[in-house]
This record gives sequence, C-alpha cells and structure tokens, in this order.
Amino acid sequence: MTILRPKKSLGQNFLVDGNYQRKIFEAVCCTNPSNIMEIGPGREALTQHFVKRAGHLLVVEKDRELASHLIEKYSKGVRVVEADFLECDLSALFGEEKNWVVVGNLPYNVASQIFIKLVQNRKYFSDLFLMFQKEMAARFVAKPSTKDYGLLSLWAQIYTAPKILFHLPPTVFKPQPKVNSSFVHFKIKTQPLIEESEEENFWILMRLLFQQRRKTMGSVLKKKKIDFPESYQKVRAEELTVEELVKFLRSIP
Repeated sequence: MTILRPKKSLGQNFLVDGNYQRKIFEAVCCTNPSNIMEIGPGREALTQHFVKRAGHLLVVEKDRELASHLIEKYSKGVRVVEADFLECDLSALFGEEKNWVVVGNLPYNVASQIFIKLVQNRKYFSDLFLMFQKEMAARFVAKPSTKDYGLLSLWAQIYTAPKILFHLPPTVFKPQPKVNSSFVHFKIKTQPLIEESEEENFWILMRLLFQQRRKTMGSVLKKKKIDFPESYQKVRAEELTVEELVKFLRSIP
C-alpha cells in the first residue's frame, strides 16, 4: 500500500478531521452543485464525497504521486488533471461550460494568486469555497478604515459576496500549520460593481492609491496630473467603501 505523504515544497497540509470534512461538504452541497472543481484534492478527504454528489467532478492536482493515485482509483466519474492550477488554461478546461462550484484547500503561499485567477475567470463559476490562512480571510471581508482593508478586499467585494463560514485550528490538519485557517464562501455576483470597460483603469488607479494608503488621494494623484472632484482631495482611499471607490473612478473626466 502506497503511503501518500504531504510535501512541504508544495505547501501541503491535509485536512484529516472528519467533522470539518463534513462541514465543508455540507456547505458546498447547499448550493446544489452539478459541476464541482476541486483544487488540490490531496488525499481525497473531500473527493470521496463529491464523487457521489456531483454530476461532473474535475480535480486539479499538482502533485504527480497524488494525481496518479486519483487516476487509478477514480477511473470513472472523475476527470483528473495533473497540473499547477496557476498554469492551467481554463478556457481549455471548461470550454462553454459554466456554473462550476470550486472547492479548494489552497497552499497558503499562493492562495491569493489562485483566488485572483478564479475571479478573473469568474464567467465559469457560480461559487467558490476556499481555505485560507485566517489573517488573509479577514482581508476579503474587511471594512474601510481597518488595517485589513486593501486590494484583496476590493477583488472580493466587487466581483463576489464573500462570507467566512468558519475557522479551523491547526490540529485538524496534517502536518499542522503554524497558523489558524478559515473557510470562505464567495458567491459570484451576476452583476459586478464595475463594468468590464472600466476594469483596467480602476485597477491601475487602486494599485496606485493603496500602495500609498496613508496618503490622501490628492497627495497621491497630483503628480499624475489626474483631474478629479475637490471633495476627494483630502480623503484616503482606505476610508472609502468599494461602492464609493467605483463612484470616484466615474467622477474622473
């Protein structure tokens, strides 16, 4: 019998607690999914349940040993893709298919990159259920004028409705991480807060403002010769809600 051990180089921390496995499965099933994509299924703690529930189950696993095991065990009913998710061509994976539900216990060192890629390709998805380090999860739901409010907050709140479902202690993983974790549900918005034609300018502007978050918008933008209403001159970007930041973008001639 092959023992599938976690690899530190891949940031693997397998969820081994049955109670939390059940909580995740039940949370995902509340969306009544027909198509599920699991990122980093690991030792199939959730896969073994999803295969009985989903009409189509796609798993993306970077670890060659784990991927081979999954292919051998689930020769029918599961599509196994051995790949780094960040390098996957999602248009090739999904084609015209939509309304996929994504589930992932993400490697924390690349979790934000995976999240942003999912949001950028949101046309394929209806819901995201993702595991993060607790401190990062707080950033997705953060409010203005708090230390956690920043670009990740904007990514989450413009395109999704984020909600932290529950927290997990290190003891439910093997090996145990040095941090607490949070399981987060992102409901993809059918109508994002910004139009596709506005996205490029919005993100250029937000990166500029949040890189100097303690400075007023007038102080940051005066060197860029950007005209905008006087009412924003003495305001910091971190003090404005997502809706107010979108309104600010639209106020620029």
